[in-house]
Amino acid sequence: MITDNTPALISYVDSEQRYRYANATYREWFGRAPEECADAPCARSWETTYASREPHIREALAGKEARFDLPVPFGGGERHTHTRYVPMCAATAA
Repeated sequence: MITDNTPALISYVDSEQRYRYANATYREWFGRAPEECADAPCARSWETTYASREPHIREALAGKEARFDLPVPFGGGERHTHTRYVPMCAATAA
């Protein structure tokens, strides 16, 4: 509920670059229904910007945080976004 009411784009993408979650703001920006985000490949969802995102996705999948600015198509124009990919790393036992 909290992320769906946050005015930021929030999603979770797994190691196979498939969506596992996208909040309401994210779905609204990209015109996607909740069921369209479940298990959808990133390449299909970001058809026009995937090539510019892909190096950053690989960086996050390698365990490094990625931050970048990128224009995103929106409503016949575009919006400039600051994007942050944060890797989900499993905790190790000490």
